[in-house]
Amino acid sequence: MLASERIHTWTRKAGLCLLMGFTASAVSRAQDVSVYSNRMVFGGFVEYSNDSSHMLLGYADGRKITALGASFERRSFLKSNVTGSWLAEVRPYMTVTDPTMTGFMLKFPQQPTYSGMVTFASPVPVDKPVSSAPLNVLLVTQNQIYAGTATYVGGTRSPT
Repeated sequence: MLASERIHTWTRKAGLCLLMGFTASAVSRAQDVSVYSNRMVFGGFVEYSNDSSHMLLGYADGRKITALGASFERRSFLKSNVTGSWLAEVRPYMTVTDPTMTGFMLKFPQQPTYSGMVTFASPVPVDKPVSSAPLNVLLVTQNQIYAGTATYVGGTRSPT
């Protein structure tokens, strides 16, 4: 396993542990609804989605979302069957990363041999991550047909 993969795995596990700790803390606070419960609650949270594949209005395979935030809740009133409160949340750090296609590579081994890379001026957003498996293609030029392969090159972008 590469060092970068180990760091990424460790970061995911640490984030999951933090999330579980915050959740356990919030659940223990939420169970105390007596008159003596807290009127103000501060909280923090970490959000991570490795693959947002199905959304309300479509699909976005390969989209990664990461956020870090804090919340403040204040109870306004507490009656025998009704409780009222308001909540404010801030997310000072949030990233969304989408898959893109940055270009493609062509290889034609027959005469005349040709190999080249086509790079787009700006990355093209795609619906799912780009496969790096070569695809069979045909080049037709001057009444000749040449068999070759095309390999798509993918990347990611963070919209601003």
